[in-house]
Amino acid sequence: MKKNLVMKDVKITEVKSGSGKIAIFSYTGPDDPVCILDEAIGLYTRGSNYTEFIDISMDNPWVRVIISNVDDVMEGSVDFNDIVRDIRLGHLLRD
Repeated sequence: MKKNLVMKDVKITEVKSGSGKIAIFSYTGPDDPVCILDEAIGLYTRGSNYTEFIDISMDNPWVRVIISNVDDVMEGSVDFNDIVRDIRLGHLLRD
């Protein structure tokens, strides 16, 4: 199941798999994306444990991906290629 939320210029795409959840945060505003996304993730997780993906080249501070209950997500039927495609299409359609 996928749903979209919006939090102060931050779009959150949420995908549930089993008891786990993947949340993709993207920020399109003029302020520092690192500070804004740190705050958004803190509000979203409310102190719960999560795993965060790190961009290997560290060249995109406007998108962050976190997973809760990572073991349950990995055993579920989430197609990461579809998630990445949807994010790229969303960015292309905004430009």
